[in-house]
Amino acid sequence: MKDNWKCEVDSMVSSQYVYPLYPKKGNTVTLRIKLPSNMERVTVFLMAYVSGEFLRVPCTFQQPYYGVAEIDMPEKEDLFWYFALVLEKKAYYYSQLGLTGSVPSLMDSFRLIADLQIASWVSSATCYQIFPDRFKNGDPSCGAKEGQYMFDGGKVTTHAFTERPLDFEQGRCLDFFNGDLKGIADSLDHFKEIGVDTLYLNPIGVSRTTHRYDCCDFFHIDEKLGGDEAFAQLCQKLHEHGMKIIIDISINHTGTEHPWLKKAKEDTKSPEASYYYTLSDGSIACWQDVPTLPQLNYTSKDLRILMYQGKESAMRIFLREPYNQDGWRLDVANEVGRAWKRSTLP
Repeated sequence: MKDNWKCEVDSMVSSQYVYPLYPKKGNTVTLRIKLPSNMERVTVFLMAYVSGEFLRVPCTFQQPYYGVAEIDMPEKEDLFWYFALVLEKKAYYYSQLGLTGSVPSLMDSFRLIADLQIASWVSSATCYQIFPDRFKNGDPSCGAKEGQYMFDGGKVTTHAFTERPLDFEQGRCLDFFNGDLKGIADSLDHFKEIGVDTLYLNPIGVSRTTHRYDCCDFFHIDEKLGGDEAFAQLCQKLHEHGMKIIIDISINHTGTEHPWLKKAKEDTKSPEASYYYTLSDGSIACWQDVPTLPQLNYTSKDLRILMYQGKESAMRIFLREPYNQDGWRLDVANEVGRAWKRSTLP
């Protein structure tokens, strides 16, 4: 059999392959893997880590050619698994890495969490995504000013909504149109008219660029958008209209202007230095080698407390008064905390 069968193998943690998708502890779950219909002489096993033991469960076959196995959810931990496909002369393994010739690690195995509390409203929401700087200006008193600062080889420019955005080499993501949060709040009737009940905003934290993925302060809203007060007012107005709001955040990295990074560079023994990955040459690792986006290191307990574990953490404070934000969208969520895979780390 030719190797083109490999691209037809598929499985993931979704309702197509996992039932129930949101199990309780002790529930029996059914796990499936899709196989090519012309695949012959193959034995499939579910390989699972349960209660400190490694289990091998033979799969039965269902049409249209799924390998299927059942297993009980652990009582005290999450369920991790991958599939083993044993052919006549070779074995393959299917995990989050896809189809490989070597056994995947626990980190790369599929994972199912028991007793997960889900936000049931999300599945039926009609969502409208907004890039805040490019939507609408509602408060002329806030916003970036022409030539206000320089960053990453560029200088702030301001533009009317009748103009075209600059190419990256010219604008350096500093070409502001000064859309703001009040402009969004002033448009809620429009969203209601077109059937939208949820707004999803790209990042709004303090930053240098128009895209705001280069956060300099996770605990406050960029003043160029109106600041904390404008965000509280937007959230309140949305909820009065029976609408919800989700905010994009990148906890994977900071911007180079973040005080944590400056402190880490000044003092390599400081707590902030542990928030980042230091490479073998003494430099700070950046996400996808983008020099303006130094990657955060979640082996730091202090960082975890600051970002999401602590009561006053960045991701918790906006979920309560005066904001009551309805949720977060995590940028590059599948890469958070995974810079340890980089070969250049010491």
